[in-house]
Amino acid sequence: SCGLATKAFVVAGDAESEEGMSYEARNVASALGVRNLIVTLDYNHFGIDGPITEVLPSAYPNHWFSLGWNIIEVDGRNVRELVYAYRLAADGIGAEKPTVVICHTTKGLAYGKLENSADSHGALLPHPEYVAAMHKLGFPVPGVKGDVAADIQVVVAALGETESAYLLERLAADARLIPPEEELVERMKTALAGRPLVDYRKIQRPAELPPELVFQGGDSVAIRKATEAWFAWAMKQTAFFYIGAGDLMKSILTGKAENVYGVIKPGNVLGRGLRFGIAEQNMAMMSCAMSQDTLPGGFRPMTAFATYGVFTCMMANAVRMTLINSDVNPSASAFFIMLAAHDGPETGEDGPTHHGLFWMSLYTAYPGIKVYKPLDANEAVEMLFLAAQRGEPVAFSCTRPGTPVLKRGEGVPPAREAIHGAYVFKPFRENGKPKKVLAIAGGQVMHNALEILPEIEEQFDVKIVAVTSPQLYEELRRTDPPKAAAILSDEERQYVVALHNGWPGFLYPFVMPGDFQSRVFGMDRFSRSGKPDEIYRNAGFDCAGLRKKILTSGASTNRPL
Repeated sequence: SCGLATKAFVVAGDAESEEGMSYEARNVASALGVRNLIVTLDYNHFGIDGPITEVLPSAYPNHWFSLGWNIIEVDGRNVRELVYAYRLAADGIGAEKPTVVICHTTKGLAYGKLENSADSHGALLPHPEYVAAMHKLGFPVPGVKGDVAADIQVVVAALGETESAYLLERLAADARLIPPEEELVERMKTALAGRPLVDYRKIQRPAELPPELVFQGGDSVAIRKATEAWFAWAMKQTAFFYIGAGDLMKSILTGKAENVYGVIKPGNVLGRGLRFGIAEQNMAMMSCAMSQDTLPGGFRPMTAFATYGVFTCMMANAVRMTLINSDVNPSASAFFIMLAAHDGPETGEDGPTHHGLFWMSLYTAYPGIKVYKPLDANEAVEMLFLAAQRGEPVAFSCTRPGTPVLKRGEGVPPAREAIHGAYVFKPFRENGKPKKVLAIAGGQVMHNALEILPEIEEQFDVKIVAVTSPQLYEELRRTDPPKAAAILSDEERQYVVALHNGWPGFLYPFVMPGDFQSRVFGMDRFSRSGKPDEIYRNAGFDCAGLRKKILTSGASTNRPL
């Protein structure tokens, strides 16, 4: 997709192809026409527990042939057959689709009595059987128990200088086939002519935002409309941005960005949109893996992949593995945006199976990724710029229905303040009344709270802290304690009432541990079907429910810290 004649070689086992994610990958690779993908498949018929036929009853090649792959079958122990198969696969065998080389092998070959059995996996042979197996393979090891070094020397010596020299010469010959990096960059410039040959690290927030990224206060705008606009804008800023959704493009609104360069398919290999289908696991696996790559010239791809927040749990393993890789291999640290769309109870008509209430509990636990939950469309734009600037993976919340765009000015800070994870939306009046601090996450919650604010202020001096990412705010407390304290001091925590239209634990960082039950209000039960206003009322997050929570929660006067 970058204009380079690359080949990607994958080594896989037959048992691991039982995994649903493997099916999803085979399916989309064929649909995309990824003709440069070559899989070496170790077909030995066994997993760890037993034969693969226990769970794959149909003829094994059908699992590749029916999905449209080229298939080459070889004796996996015959080097000449393997060489010929790879040359055939690399040169292309006619069809514009990926190729699998199915290698017929024997599980645990020459491994004593465990040969051709599932039990050979991870099982140590008794010492006498190990010696016999090595002799059968042609290595006359001394086999002195406890003296492994002597056995290794025998095996190394058996390779001989001739074989070793030949191997090194072949590797050197292969290296000479790789064009210089400068030449590869020039090829990319030619193939991607007209596109900015920069990566996400060059994306900067303009001093004056373009009109399509500015939303008017007082309007009702779904946050997915803001992410739609930003993704389309960002696609035009870099040649290395890939985006797709799990068969939900029309609802999550990734299509505008996909259409900038088109969807990747056999007739449009330089596209940047991806059609994953209903395959969240593979969507995350592909998108996360792509974001770990480094292209010639040092360019780093970024990816965005989207599904409903409630379905993001299906993508957790690919995200987890990517975060681990970023931690142990910082030079390949990934930047991706996992769009958790239709967050909160706003997907009411679809019922509890689609309510995005608890998904962020998982991603706030993983190190290396942060959950961003902007309160309105303008905050969403600012936080997307922050994500690109930081180059750190984010799980990005956005709502389905229109959310009131907060009116700025007249004491209300600009939307840019959202990048700190929390900010003072309204300070105390210091009028001598008992104090309340409302820590609010969720745009509709903020709107409802502002509706009843005059009533609350009859009894209390109210400060409102808008919360967009507790993880960002906790980071601010470490890196800039004075600024964090100005947003919410330790003394003010005793006054906090935390309100979130989802998992209550999201706002635990804003109260003292002993106050979790009495001062943090979220949606801690599976909801039911209904229109959004009905769901909010049922959960006690409409105006009447919030009024009750705020007025009756916790103590309103000082108490020992």
